[in-house]
Amino acid sequence: MIVGRQPVSVDAIMTRIMGFEPEQVGHLMKSVDCELGSLNPEVLGGSIESVMVKFNAAE
Repeated sequence: MIVGRQPVSVDAIMTRIMGFEPEQVGHLMKSVDCELGSLNPEVLGGSIESVMVKFNAAE
């Protein structure tokens, strides 16, 4: 379960879990400019690496 107070932070963590870099996701970068969260929030509990699942980017 992933929970957070800032939507961009939650999405950034999910992006990392999926094996992507949040800095390469356009809408996340634009949302950071609107102060909706951080691309590098503090993670409590388990590590991202322990739950990471590699997705393939759509071509």
